[in-house]
This record gives sequence, structure tokens and C-alpha cells, in this order.
Amino acid sequence: MKKFLITVGIVVAVIIVVGAVLIYANRGKITNFVFQKTFETMESAVMKDLPASVPQDSVHTLFSNVRSKIKTGEVDKQKFQRLIFTFQNDLKDKKLDSLEVVGIIDSLKRMESSE
Repeated sequence: MKKFLITVGIVVAVIIVVGAVLIYANRGKITNFVFQKTFETMESAVMKDLPASVPQDSVHTLFSNVRSKIKTGEVDKQKFQRLIFTFQNDLKDKKLDSLEVVGIIDSLKRMESSE
């Protein structure tokens, strides 16, 4: 019984080490995946609760422009992290109101125009 437990422990340790190595080796792909999903979620939430006074085409173009700027590294990561944090806080009640949507759009416009 003792040998069995030791063998199981070694197998679990190997699985954990292999998992950690795979995560470390693919951290760029994982980061890009998380970024894509977060940005898609933000865009769909904003588009769903978009005020009538804001044209959908311009907001979609804004998201596309900011997405490409983030991918090329033209946007400060801290600004993007603050936007994500704000979005998560705004979405705690499962719905964005018009002020929250306008705030997100303003943040995206500042990111788009920053050099």
C-alpha cells in the first residue's frame, strides 16, 4: 500500500510539473487568448447596452482600432488593465448602464488617440 501511495504521489508531481512547463511555454498564447475573450466580452456588452445616440459602426471601429493598437504594443498595458478593472466593476450588476458604456467608450477613445 505504501508503494502505491508513493507511486501515485510521484505521478501527481510529474503531472503538476509538466502542466507548469506547458503553461510557461505557452504563456504568450494563453495571454492572447485571455485578451481576445475579455475584449470580445467587453465589446458585446457595450454594443448590447449602447445608447441610441452613439452609432454602432463608430464603436465597432473604435474597438477594432484599439484591439490592433494593443496587439502592436502602442497602448500602455496599465491603461488597458485599468479599463478591464473598470469594466469588471461596472459589470458586477450583470448590466451596463449608459454612463458606464460612455465611460468605457471614452477610455477606448483615449487609448486610440494616445501615441
